[in-house]
Amino acid sequence: MRMNGPGGPGSFPAPSGPKVTFLTKKQRERLALQQKQEAEEAERLKAEKQEVLRREFLLSEELQREKERQLRMKERERAREKKEERRTKEENAHREQKEKRPSDIQPGSGDRQDRQSSSLAHLDMLRLPESEKRARQQEKELAQIKEHVGFRQGSTR
Repeated sequence: MRMNGPGGPGSFPAPSGPKVTFLTKKQRERLALQQKQEAEEAERLKAEKQEVLRREFLLSEELQREKERQLRMKERERAREKKEERRTKEENAHREQKEKRPSDIQPGSGDRQDRQSSSLAHLDMLRLPESEKRARQQEKELAQIKEHVGFRQGSTR
């Protein structure tokens, strides 16, 4: 005895896989077009996401370069300020030394030293009045020239 009914003996189990349905050509074309549009939309969204990521990356790179540039500028500014400060200190020290020198040296003592180390000191011309200096200097120069020429003539004989 065979019963035809749900769950009865002789009934076939329900199919577990996809159900096969009949689609008309128009329905298949519409479904294909819909799947194509969905794929294109997914591709467009993926491209937009990649573009957003690319722009974020470029922006972060630009910000990093800007930070590095500003850091270099600050470093150069610090170095310039340090150099300026050092130069100012040196100028102040030099000025102070210059101002201090005349007060340390007694009047006339440095002048005497300068006269003794002068190239004219050995000619005893520093104590002469200005009018006699030129004539005396010419005499000394002539004597030196004669001495030099005589020395040369003596060596050639």
